[in-house]
Order: sequence, then C-alpha cells, then structure tokens
Amino acid sequence: MQLNKNTIRLLADADVIIELHRLQIWDEIYSQITHLYVAETVFDEVRFYRDNENNMIRINMSEYTEINVIVGSIKSSQKILKVSPGIDAGELESLAVLIENDGYYFCSGDALAINTAVLIGKNDDLISLESLIKLTGKSQKKFNQPNFSNVVFKKIVSKASTQRVYEMHKLKENGF
Repeated sequence: MQLNKNTIRLLADADVIIELHRLQIWDEIYSQITHLYVAETVFDEVRFYRDNENNMIRINMSEYTEINVIVGSIKSSQKILKVSPGIDAGELESLAVLIENDGYYFCSGDALAINTAVLIGKNDDLISLESLIKLTGKSQKKFNQPNFSNVVFKKIVSKASTQRVYEMHKLKENGF
C-alpha cells in the first residue's frame, strides 16, 4: 500500500513529537495526519522541548484533541521486555500496540526502539521522521538527532535485521 498523509495510521513516539515542536512544524504535521495515535505512556511523557536558544518550552498535549490515545497490553509488553530489557516505557507500550494491531506505522528516533521493532518482526511498520516530514510535503529540516534521518534510520534497521537472523531461535522462544 502506498503511504499518504490521509491514510497512514501514525503511531508517534515522544521524541518525534518533541522534535517536531522544536522544528516548529508540529502544528502543520498534526493538522495533516488524519490518523494520529500515541501510546498513553508517550502522551504522558511529552511535557516540554528546548528551542534553539535552549529555552524550555511547555507542550500541552491535551490541546491536541484529535490525537487518539491508545494502550498496549501488559502481556505484549512482557514479551518485548524479554527481547529488549532496557527499553523505555513509552517505546515499550508503543511497540506493544504495534504487535497487537495491524496497519500502524511507528515513528521514533530512538535506536533501541527501532532495533527492537525489527527484532520483533515489525520492520515493515516503521517510518523515519524524515520520511514522515516528506510525506506531508514539508522540506527536510536539521534534526536534533541523526536517528531521525533516513540514512541513519536505515542503518539501524539493517543492523537489527542482521541481528534478528542471528537471534531467531531466542526470538521464536519468546513468540516472535
């Protein structure tokens, strides 16, 4: 299926929401993505960002009433923790949502979250922030983290794909 801003079911991580605020394009992206989802933990994590002058700017997520807050199950989270014990709570819940529901695209700049998504077989359900921005017709901005770029994102996915091959026995034991 060809992705477009009207049909993508985007599952956004906290770092993506914060980076889009920092780039001052969150409102434009938010208004264009028809199906925007955020794990409950992520919704609670997003509180502020730092602008280019390092000023702390508050983010009030409750203003964005079109965001669908979604919850991942404890059972799925426990399976993921067996594969990636150090993963952050927000990414953990987002990945639980991803394995429980088809048709979502997870956008994160967190290397461990991207790696874990590939390990659990969800590499086709990932989208980089750079790709998301392009999808909405915006030009690429200078990112705060290199992991938001397509080049670094693809390197993480490639390395994790190789790791998945070597760890297939362990992954199968954990239901992946």
